[in-house]
Amino acid sequence: MRLPRYDKSSLAMKREVVTAGDTVYAAGQIASDYRTGVPPEARQDPAFPYYGSDIQKQARYILDNLRSVFKAAGCDLKDVV
Repeated sequence: MRLPRYDKSSLAMKREVVTAGDTVYAAGQIASDYRTGVPPEARQDPAFPYYGSDIQKQARYILDNLRSVFKAAGCDLKDVV
């Protein structure tokens, strides 16, 4: 089992993924930058409260994070089962 190094920029200091052979396990994800809470790109724009939704923006933020984490581990979201 290989544990990738911590991302030093993350204040959470958690492993994003753990690999065991050809298998990659993703850690739980939340829409947070661990500095300011929910980052602006995952928040509803207060000037347009009826445009879009918090859940949609947060889900997109989480999926983008997972995409970059999986890419660093040598796979992609299309490989998820």
